[in-house]
Amino acid sequence: MIVFVSEDDLWMVPAVGGRAFRLTAGVAAVTCPRLSPDGSLLAFVGREEGPEEVYVMPADGGTARRLTFHGAHCTVTGWTPDGSIVYASDAGQPFYGHTWLYRVSPEGGPSRRLPHGPAKTISHGPSGGVVLGRNTADPARWKRYRGGTAGDLWVDPLGTGRFRRLVTLPGNLASPCWVGGRVFFLSDHEGVGNVYSCTPEGACAATPTTPTTTPATCPATAAASSTTATPTCTCSTRPRTGRTASASGSAAPGRSATAGSSTPPSTSTARGPARTAADWRSRRAARRSPSPGGRARCASTGNPTASAIGC
Repeated sequence: MIVFVSEDDLWMVPAVGGRAFRLTAGVAAVTCPRLSPDGSLLAFVGREEGPEEVYVMPADGGTARRLTFHGAHCTVTGWTPDGSIVYASDAGQPFYGHTWLYRVSPEGGPSRRLPHGPAKTISHGPSGGVVLGRNTADPARWKRYRGGTAGDLWVDPLGTGRFRRLVTLPGNLASPCWVGGRVFFLSDHEGVGNVYSCTPEGACAATPTTPTTTPATCPATAAASSTTATPTCTCSTRPRTGRTASASGSAAPGRSATAGSSTPPSTSTARGPARTAADWRSRRAARRSPSPGGRARCASTGNPTASAIGC
């Protein structure tokens, strides 16, 4: 089953598709649904009584019970292997969003802070391994951020309490999810948020799915498929491929032609040689200063054009 949020309520739909049905119908928004390991319970963040608090309910519907009473910002991040709910909260912290991880029993009782330091997300692996996400907010709200608070992942492969950085990528990482022998996560180091994976040793990051131009966001779980193609190693960069020409067989210099074109595919990059700062300044000047005929001229070719941006 798949649980998702729509219209500020929780909905469930079979993984094979079909009709979705509503699980909640409250007066406040609910977020962060997480199914228990056995699929019988559903934890989420609700605001029925004002502040964000952790609630739990049967996965097939029923009455929700409030488990926390912090009166602070929180997000449910998952479940422990022994069946406790793990959530991130900034309760008792001097700054909003400075969260630590806590665990609470679905039966109720006091919460206990986990000894992992500041973190927003967590995922458990085999042999007691743990992967943490720090500064891992929703990447759709912080696209291509490269500053000092960019998302980062830390791993303790054997559960010994000694953490190290999982992988070093020039991007904003989020949503770690340990499945089998690989850790899946979101990253936008190639320009658009996509799902990547690496081993717990962090030797290689690969795209398990075909990269898209639509940013991915916040997966709660991931599973390998027997029909999934072998991931291609991308590590930190991936070479650009040439653009294809039209069916007429004509291809611009430095771009590859389609099948049926007499011109063999080019091995050069799609964008040609790198432009210098002077090139960009001249292009901007051409856009700002129209020619005497009333039309701007391309800074690269000198040809008149309605908009030098597209030349």
